[in-house]
Amino acid sequence: MRWWNERSGREKALLGVMAAALAAFGLWYGLYAPLLAARERALERHEAALQTQAEVGRAVARIKALQGRVTAPAPSVAPEEAIAATAAAAGVPLSRTEPDPEGGLRVAADAVSATALFPWLGRLQREHGLAARHLTVVKGEGGGLRLDATLARP
Repeated sequence: MRWWNERSGREKALLGVMAAALAAFGLWYGLYAPLLAARERALERHEAALQTQAEVGRAVARIKALQGRVTAPAPSVAPEEAIAATAAAAGVPLSRTEPDPEGGLRVAADAVSATALFPWLGRLQREHGLAARHLTVVKGEGGGLRLDATLARP
């Protein structure tokens, strides 16, 4: 307090102006500028989210339009025959094919490659309307895959 009282009126005024300038500087660069930057980043994220939402909306509309046009292929071959013929053509060695109590067929394969298995499943669905109701694929002992699936027409 003694230090302040020893100052002249002019020094007190200059020190007051300096303190106000330092406070304004601290508020501007310590509070206001970071808030402005955060607001800008939030606006950019909001714009990006709106663009993503519009893209997703367009994709959903395209999917809904396609769903109306997709029809399941007419079953021209018995499921057992379709599974056996396409498996042989794709190089998928089936170890078991048996009827499922809930409808469809249970199939199993041991030591099948992924490059043969997944295209075969896709072909069954595209060409014969047989989709996997239950599908388990695990890595086998020899590096191949083991398949256990229930295939049925919807």
